[in-house]
Amino acid sequence: MPFTMPFTMQFTMQPFAFFDVDGTIIAKDSFFRLLRWRLGCEPWRIFPLLLLSPIFVLTYIFNWDRRYAKSALLWSLTCFKNRRKIVKILSCDLSEILFQEWLVETNDELKKLRNSNHKICYVSASGQIWLRGLLRRADTGPKIIIGSKLGFRFFGVVLISPNCYGPEKLVRIKQLLGNNLDWHCAYSDHIADIPLLAACKQRTLVNPRHKHLPIFDKNLPQPFQQVEWHTRSQKESLK
Repeated sequence: MPFTMPFTMQFTMQPFAFFDVDGTIIAKDSFFRLLRWRLGCEPWRIFPLLLLSPIFVLTYIFNWDRRYAKSALLWSLTCFKNRRKIVKILSCDLSEILFQEWLVETNDELKKLRNSNHKICYVSASGQIWLRGLLRRADTGPKIIIGSKLGFRFFGVVLISPNCYGPEKLVRIKQLLGNNLDWHCAYSDHIADIPLLAACKQRTLVNPRHKHLPIFDKNLPQPFQQVEWHTRSQKESLK
């Protein structure tokens, strides 16, 4: 019988790169842009907002789950509107507005990561419906998108999942992708993402607020890098 050398297969996990969205790869908060835009189009929506304003105040005072305040905001801006029109507003029209806030420095970073065989995962507290619309246009490469899930309730749109914010991002990532991941790198502007940043080997702060830097220094494992991305584009998309 001929001698056969033992054969061992070795698998290398593909590294993941995680991106926050609002304030990191787009310049403005998407909920704020939605609010300003819809009030400009339909000023009467200030009345349901005022009616539900105690929810915003109590959320701020008692640090409630932001899911309730965001649901109140979304409902006020979409209530009593045809479902098809709401879907178009959130998936198409709002995505077009947010694309104008896309930071083009993101494109070079994405190309570099994909050339290094990274999987790209966007994870954000923004509504998943407009995240998909935005990223369908801004980043045509392969990607995973995790956002807050929305649904129709009481003649309007509300959050139907926990707000994908802070530690909830780790929960959602593990629910979708499992625990056995190569948490290679993460990009964010906000201290709420310290759990996500800390879970990764490489950490990049994008346009962090100056007042947050001491909090990052105290709570985020070293080393981490800081970058400034400020160039907005209304035309460029990642091909």
